[in-house]
Amino acid sequence: MIRPSRGAWFLPWVVGLLLVHSAQANTGLERRLGEPLLIGEGRLSVLFWDVYDIKLYSATERYDANRPFSLVLDYLRSVDADDIVDASMQEMQRQSAIAPGQFAQWKKQLVAMFPNIVAGDRLVGIFYPERGGEFFLNDTLIGEISDLQLSRRFFDIWLAEKTSRPTLRQQLLGFKP
Repeated sequence: MIRPSRGAWFLPWVVGLLLVHSAQANTGLERRLGEPLLIGEGRLSVLFWDVYDIKLYSATERYDANRPFSLVLDYLRSVDADDIVDASMQEMQRQSAIAPGQFAQWKKQLVAMFPNIVAGDRLVGIFYPERGGEFFLNDTLIGEISDLQLSRRFFDIWLAEKTSRPTLRQQLLGFKP
């Protein structure tokens, strides 16, 4: 009789566990958006560096700021949390002025939420028009923004007409540049 080696039972168990984890990770977005549809995708590059790939998902066939949607960022390089927060605040301020007290309050919320990013990390932000946003790093909830104005302004970094990256916005919205 041929007996499997001691560790032979381990491989199918690990593969099964990985498949279950993968399915659960995918259903997190599905649980929140129904059956999310990919609207568009692009890549953020700064000078010579590719920073992240980004995808826009929605429960509807096209982006609607008044319906839930999600941005998924797959980081291609490591980024310090302070750089993420500073760039986010600068972009929101560039699009529309933020009062100094509001600026400080919003920055404090973002600092408390965003960690340092390592190449290969996935950051997911889900926007709900009635309650704000949820943010996940590698399938783990890292924070929520219940302030609707901050949440909308944060997602507008990529999706507003006044974005500093209009070509990337067009790609996210499903238009070919």
